[in-house]
Amino acid sequence: MENAKDKGKARAKEKEKANEKAKAKPLDKANSKAITIGEQKFHSLNFWRSATPQLDFSLWEDLQRHISSIRGESLYSGCFQVIANFRDPYPLAVNGGLLVLSFFQLLELYVYHLTSSCIKFNMVTRLVYDSIVKQVSCYGERHESAAVKCAIMRIYYKSSGESVQEICPIQKDSTELISNIMGVMATPSVENLNLPRVESLKRKKSRKSKILTSIKRPSSQLEPRPFMVADIETVLLNDVHVPYAIGYLAVYPSLDLSSVAPSSIHIADSFNSFSSLEEESQVILSRFIYDLEIAGRRDPRLRTVYFHNFARFDGLFLLKHLASFHKDFKIKQLIREHRLYELKIYLGERHLSRFRDSCTLLPRSLAELAHTFCPELGFKGSINHEAVNISNLLSLREEYVRYLRQDVLLLGGVMRKAQETYFFKYHIDVENVMTMSALSLCIFRTHYYEPDLFPICTLTKNQDSFIRRGFYGGHSDVYIPYGENLLYYDMNSLYPHVMKKYSLPCGEPFWRNNLTKVDLGTLFGFVEASVVCPKELRRPFLPYKSSDTLIFGTGHFVGGLFFFEKRSGSPFASIISSLYELRKEAKKAGFEAMSFILKLCMNSLFGRFGMDPEGQVSEICSFSRYEELLVQSGFRSTDKLDDDVYLVNYRRNIRHLSAEEWRPPRNLAIQISAAISAYA
Repeated sequence: MENAKDKGKARAKEKEKANEKAKAKPLDKANSKAITIGEQKFHSLNFWRSATPQLDFSLWEDLQRHISSIRGESLYSGCFQVIANFRDPYPLAVNGGLLVLSFFQLLELYVYHLTSSCIKFNMVTRLVYDSIVKQVSCYGERHESAAVKCAIMRIYYKSSGESVQEICPIQKDSTELISNIMGVMATPSVENLNLPRVESLKRKKSRKSKILTSIKRPSSQLEPRPFMVADIETVLLNDVHVPYAIGYLAVYPSLDLSSVAPSSIHIADSFNSFSSLEEESQVILSRFIYDLEIAGRRDPRLRTVYFHNFARFDGLFLLKHLASFHKDFKIKQLIREHRLYELKIYLGERHLSRFRDSCTLLPRSLAELAHTFCPELGFKGSINHEAVNISNLLSLREEYVRYLRQDVLLLGGVMRKAQETYFFKYHIDVENVMTMSALSLCIFRTHYYEPDLFPICTLTKNQDSFIRRGFYGGHSDVYIPYGENLLYYDMNSLYPHVMKKYSLPCGEPFWRNNLTKVDLGTLFGFVEASVVCPKELRRPFLPYKSSDTLIFGTGHFVGGLFFFEKRSGSPFASIISSLYELRKEAKKAGFEAMSFILKLCMNSLFGRFGMDPEGQVSEICSFSRYEELLVQSGFRSTDKLDDDVYLVNYRRNIRHLSAEEWRPPRNLAIQISAAISAYA
């Protein structure tokens, strides 16, 4: 524990004016009636979550003042989108009530009046509304005070040869729109809709679970593989990012980057107009792909190309380019929750290259990482990206090229040092893993896991579903929003401490049903119980889920029992001790980026066992395959990459699948993550 007196005083004074009337009672920005930020008052989402909400008409008027225009447009056969543009000053992400209402208005104006011959709705309208409330709530929690310039909604439908050619709103006045919206919200909501379904518990002994195995330590004769690093620079034209340069560099383990030749650069030659630059950008990307093919033939070990922020930026350009201009290549992509983790390209059966994101391994800014891992290579350069435009690309060409070369060099230095560090310490090549959690798991299974002493089981669908009903996050509330002379307490490495010190559910799982004569103090496992919490308790601490919302409530709520054989100790004690000592050394040396990465390495290990089996995946396919996926219950969204080339996002392992059809991620062990989060 560490104590820092008066640490919160300065920050608290900034909010004194906005909170001078706040009372000392629970305040939760997701559940309170309204939130005050600065001088603006924002309606909370609790209004939309209530059973029979009564709309404050001022919220509707506030929304209409914010909206500058509303329009709809057809994107391609089977898809159109509707947009509500906001005017400055823009609403904020925490302005949940207003944003939710804007989506409801778009649905009522553009969607629900369309004929069923063209669009078939497979969700109850109230469920659509509830889903919007949930998504806006999550967005507000993540982005808080970010300005929202528009609300966009895409509508997908099976065209059957018929498409919506003209997207026009239905003519409704405000009174009719509000009446329709409130009519939907007055219909009963479905409680516990998203809780995993559990089969009967009458069978006391479940089918045998699989034991997670350890990994044989690699031979000391192995050498780390070389790799490539790259970066794309773009210019913003008509609100569209267009690549104008790409640089890349091959990095070998024994290579001294301080004396290496400058990275290769492809840069557009024509800057006369948007269309010419757009054409040039495709040319430089094609040259880059061709160079990778040549490099792979010269040295087959060169297979991985790293970009920093590939998942959310650079990878999007490459994915669309490859789908549109390299149809002789076969593309395999790994996308989870709209993040492009990996992109592989094949020529026939021959694997050419795979693109990955260095951020998933080293999630810090390039400047911080370079300062920690390779200060001898200099500092990250700086340019005003907003000032980059088509008129100065030629005159400032050399400056932009120098900036790009330095970024590529630093990324090469960072990844080389990370590879060297982990290979020396654990004899594991980071080129073989994709994310920090995968690296942590690999280190654990290779060097620290003892399956004979602490066997970790992967569970059946029924077992996983049961425990996941009680897999909760923490309880975070602000009870006194303002104060002076405050004391600030922070637990030092809470989750790693729990992973090291507490007994965890290892061994073969089994069910128990009749517990009427069992001493509860002797139980070790997961419980679904009937709980009565005193209504006078001011700060209840036992949670339950209702419609995917975590509630710490009073009164009566219901929760079966699931048990593991009792083991004393933890399978993670050794790895946590090792990583914690390394982190202490990094902090002492002032290497904050390395300290942060080691912290993530400890924390992400337990999270890896608790991954959601109902993950979102993506598939590049034809239009006919897209229409097949569209009518399946797991469908989420799609993007048209080129003629008859679609990127479809859908969920796998959806909960109605049978146990035989269920295909969870490998090495999933929800009992480990649930126990650690419960202890913490």
